[in-house]
Amino acid sequence: MGDADSLWHDAPAWRWVFCCTVLITALCILAAPWRLSPAPLTVGQYQAPAAAIARVQTVSASQNRQSPRDPAFDRPVTIAAQTYGSDVEMHVVGVYGPATSGPQRIEWMQACKAVMGTPQMIDCKRQFENAHADYRTINVDVERTTAPMVLVLMAYEAVSWKIAVRPGIDLRKVIVAGYSGPDIQGVPSGVPVEVYSHDLSPCGNCSRQPGGFWAYDASRPEYSSAMLRLRSLTGLEPTSFQGGYQGDHFTIQRWLGNKQTAVKNPTADNVVGKVVSNFIDLAGKTLPLPDGAWEVLATDNTPSPRGQDRMLVLARSDKGRLLELMVTHLETATDNNGFPAYGACSQPADYTARVELNQPRGLQQCYWVNHSEAPWQQPVYRAAASRLKDRGFSVPDSALVSGFHKATRDFSVTTQYYAFSDQQPAGTVDWVSNPWNPVQIKNFDSIQKFVKARVDWAIGWFMLVNAMR
Repeated sequence: MGDADSLWHDAPAWRWVFCCTVLITALCILAAPWRLSPAPLTVGQYQAPAAAIARVQTVSASQNRQSPRDPAFDRPVTIAAQTYGSDVEMHVVGVYGPATSGPQRIEWMQACKAVMGTPQMIDCKRQFENAHADYRTINVDVERTTAPMVLVLMAYEAVSWKIAVRPGIDLRKVIVAGYSGPDIQGVPSGVPVEVYSHDLSPCGNCSRQPGGFWAYDASRPEYSSAMLRLRSLTGLEPTSFQGGYQGDHFTIQRWLGNKQTAVKNPTADNVVGKVVSNFIDLAGKTLPLPDGAWEVLATDNTPSPRGQDRMLVLARSDKGRLLELMVTHLETATDNNGFPAYGACSQPADYTARVELNQPRGLQQCYWVNHSEAPWQQPVYRAAASRLKDRGFSVPDSALVSGFHKATRDFSVTTQYYAFSDQQPAGTVDWVSNPWNPVQIKNFDSIQKFVKARVDWAIGWFMLVNAMR
C-alpha cells in the first residue's frame, strides 16, 4: 500500500479519478435494469395515465391531435358494394295504399273540401289519414322459392303488412318502407326487419331506420329512386316487382330450382347482410360478439401466401342511431412461423392499456382504450362510413375506441370496437380543452361515466379474446 498511500497524498488528480470510479460503479449496481420492479398494470378504476397527461402537456393549445393509426387496418381494401350474394333474390311489393271502399275514399274528400284542388289538399289528406289510420291489412303469401330471399314491402299510406311464410323458405331480411309509419306481422323468428318511414312505425320488433321511400308503379319517377335506395341497402336488383295504386293480397312464388343448404353455425361469408349475435366464424376461428344484435356490413378477403387474410365489419344500431362499429382483421399462418411484435401494443393510451405479452413470432396479448377524433381515416373505416351513409346513418365525428390484439404462432387477430356517444364535441375544440381529454374528463360527469363503462368492459372482454384458439 506504500505506493498507493503515496499516490493518495501526492496526486490529487488520482484521488479524483478513484472516487469517481467508485461512485459510478455503485450507481450501476444500484440502478441495474434487472433490479427494477415491473410497472403495475392498469386497473379498471379510471385515472388519467401519466403518459397521457405528459403527452397532453406537450401539445400546444392550437393543435388538434390525430389518433395513432393501427397497422392492422392501414392497408388498401376493397369491400364489395353488395351485401348479399348473387344467389339471393329480392322480391318487391309496392302500393299507394290498401284496398278501400268508396265511402272511405270519399270521407277524406269531405274533410278536405275547402282546399280541394289547391297545394294544401295534399297536406290536408295526409293529416286526415294520419289521424284516422287504422292500419288496414295487406296479406302477402311467400310461396315456393328455394333461393334465399329479401322481401321488400312499400306503401305510402298506413298499412299493416301480414306475411305468411311457407316452411323451408330462406328469408334473409324484410324491408318495410313508406311514409305513414307501416306495421308488419307474421315475420318468422330470427328474421331481421328494417323499417324506413317518415312517420314513426308502431312495429315493436323492427329496426327503425331514417328516410322513408315508396313506389307502386314502375313507370313513375319514385320507382327508380326506390330501386336505387334498395340497391344501396342490399346490392340487389329486384327479382320481381308487384305494384298497384291499391291492393289487399299478393303472392311471392318465383321458382328458380336452385338448392339452398341450411347453415347451422353462422359464418361471415354466408350471413353478410344478416343480424347475428353471440359469435361468428371467420377463417375457421370463432369470434365472440358483445351483447346485442350485430349486422354484418361487409367482409374482405385478400390473397395471402401464408394462409388467410380476412376483414370483417359489423355494426350495432337502435332506432336509426349507430351505436357501435366492430372491425376485425384476422390472419392465419400455415407455416406456424408467428407474427412480428405488434406495434400498437406499445402505443400510449388515453384511458387504459395492458400488455401481457408481445413476443416476436410468439404469443401476443394486449388491449387499449383511446379516444379518436378522426375515426374514419383508415381504408377499412372509410369503406364502412360509405356503407353506413348509403344506409342513411349519420356518421359521428369521434369515437371511443377499444382495441384488442392476440397472436399465436398460427394466427393473429386484431379487433377495434368504436363506441359512439351522443356527446360529440365541436370540430374546432382542440385536444387540450377537449372534454374527452383525460385531464379534462373529471369536469364532465356523463363523459366520465361513458369512458369508465367502456374501460371496465374492455378489461372483462380481454379475457374472452385471450381464450380464442
